[in-house]
Order: sequence, then C-alpha cells, then structure tokens
Amino acid sequence: MIVVVDTGFISSMLKINRIELIFRLFEIEQILAPIQVLEEIQKSPFFMSVAYLFSYDKENISKILVIPMEISSNQTFGKGEMACIKLAKEKNGILLIDDKKALEKAEKEGLVAISLASFLLMCKKTEIVSNIELKIILTDLKNKDYYVFSKGEEEAILSDD
Repeated sequence: MIVVVDTGFISSMLKINRIELIFRLFEIEQILAPIQVLEEIQKSPFFMSVAYLFSYDKENISKILVIPMEISSNQTFGKGEMACIKLAKEKNGILLIDDKKALEKAEKEGLVAISLASFLLMCKKTEIVSNIELKIILTDLKNKDYYVFSKGEEEAILSDD
C-alpha cells in the first residue's frame, strides 16, 4: 500500500509526535511526500527536530521518502496540494490531506483521500487508539498546532460507538 501525505496533515502529526499512527493504521514502513511538501515543512520552526525522517534515497530506511515532482502552477491550490494529488494518482496511493477543497478535488479525480478527522476515526475503529488517547491527541492538536475540529467532527471522534 502506498500512502502520500500533504503538508498540513504531516505537519500536524509531526507537531504532536504521532506520525507512528500512519504506519500502524496502514501497516506500512514508509510514506511518500512530494518535494513541494518538504519545501513547505522546511520553513517550519520544528523542522530541524524531524529532518532525519525525510530522505530522497529509496534505499534509506527513512520514514518519509521525498519524491521529485514537476507540477504546473494553480491559483486555487498550493504547490504541495497539487503535487500530492499528482503523486497519489501516479502511484495509485491513498492521500492524507486536510484541505477540504483539495480533498474534494482529489476525490473527484478518483483518489482515496482522507482528512485528519477521518484518519483519527479510522484509528479509533481499528482500535489503534483509545478514546482516552484520542482526547489527548485532540488536546495536543489544539495546543501545539492550533488545530480545531468542527463540533460534529469532534463528537464523532470522541463518541463511544
């Protein structure tokens, strides 16, 4: 299985130190990110603490394999989003992306695209995380990434069903 990550999604997971959930849920050892995602993340103040996770070398056992991608400019979507959609299409991969418009575009192009809320629900349903862990994750996302889910998303994530 191939999993491609967009900047916002991977940034959130890195900031709360929960990248392992991606590997556990999809039972993979490496995820793909286009070079445009790396370029965007390199601008973040936390990048130096996670730089070791990224590699251009397929033989390297890094967690995130960076793939060179050429894309045309787009006024609606960012470079990272466009490159992720293109890479996921080329590799027939699952796309982890949190921008709603980009997610809709990916789905219209026939991709399996998963938002952060849907990802956490999948982790819950497969019992990778408990409700207690989910509460901690939501608090960490709010405090470390200023990420706030809609009331409906939060209720779905934390419900006992």
